[in-house]
Amino acid sequence: MTISSSLNASVAGLAANASRLATISDNIANSATYGYRRVQADFHSMVIASTGGTYSAGGVRTTTQRLIDQGGALTSTANPTDLAVRGRGFLPARNGELSQRFELRNGDCTVRRIPGSNHPHDWGCNYDRERAEVMHTQWRPGRDKWIGFSVRIDDDWTVAKNNHCTGIFQIKQTENNVYQGNLTPKDGKFAQSQEEVERFGGHYIGGPNVMDGDICGNKFGISVTRSGFKDSKYNGWSKEDTTFYGRIDSIKNEWNDVILHWDTRDYRNGMSKLTVYFNGQVVGVWENITGNFFPDIYTFKYGLYRGYMKANHGQNFKVGTQVVYFDEVRTGRSFDAVNPATNRALD
Repeated sequence: MTISSSLNASVAGLAANASRLATISDNIANSATYGYRRVQADFHSMVIASTGGTYSAGGVRTTTQRLIDQGGALTSTANPTDLAVRGRGFLPARNGELSQRFELRNGDCTVRRIPGSNHPHDWGCNYDRERAEVMHTQWRPGRDKWIGFSVRIDDDWTVAKNNHCTGIFQIKQTENNVYQGNLTPKDGKFAQSQEEVERFGGHYIGGPNVMDGDICGNKFGISVTRSGFKDSKYNGWSKEDTTFYGRIDSIKNEWNDVILHWDTRDYRNGMSKLTVYFNGQVVGVWENITGNFFPDIYTFKYGLYRGYMKANHGQNFKVGTQVVYFDEVRTGRSFDAVNPATNRALD
């Protein structure tokens, strides 16, 4: 041990305490400052290797960090340009620095028709539907389609009562010059088998989605719609098949990778196959979902969609605000080409 090392250690201790006192002073002085986030100082020991029975003092050093991720109380002002953020102030990202955030609140619907739609009415407020979603890609039957993306929900997700479902992604099927209104059942009941079609009549089978990713209450899963017809696609049947994989608490606050493989290369022979991967593992395989029906166009959509709240649960039923994040949404020709876990960030 040398005199200089002992003096240096003492000086380092004084400097470390001075830094700590400086942070405390700033925090006290700005306790009433709008938008201020306190600073925290941490001490770290410095150890110097000693040899030959001698010892040299290492001292201590400090590091400081400003706790910018902590929330604070909102304060109203008279300035119309002032802005405050409640809750998460930063958007999470699966890879890179950017992601997409979707928020759906009670009453988020439209009273206008979709541009170019041939539907006689809107699919919004008048039909009890709320949505915040985007159409990502479209393709025709006969393709071997791979779609990959990451999805995340956090603690700000409102769990719907009565296990009401919110769709967060889907493969939709549409035909030119045909609208979903033709799905209207006869005698007020949807046929769910060919036998029921024979008994009380069928309906147009091109309206239901091929598949949906759903969060129903506190459970998440995949819903596919099996369908078929004998003589006419306007006189067929459809039946929903939902598989739940767990509670949403098990997937909250982390990114979850989803890959969809919709293979319709042999559609002219009535063959199709849907495979769903969740975090790299196969969770479901469905063959020949739509029987011998294939539309003009498939569309992959994602975001937030919920409907039939009043019809299923009464005029006063409301879900509340729901938020979901998407990242690394891509299409390709193989599992590896769309896997969010192994590809570079899109941004």
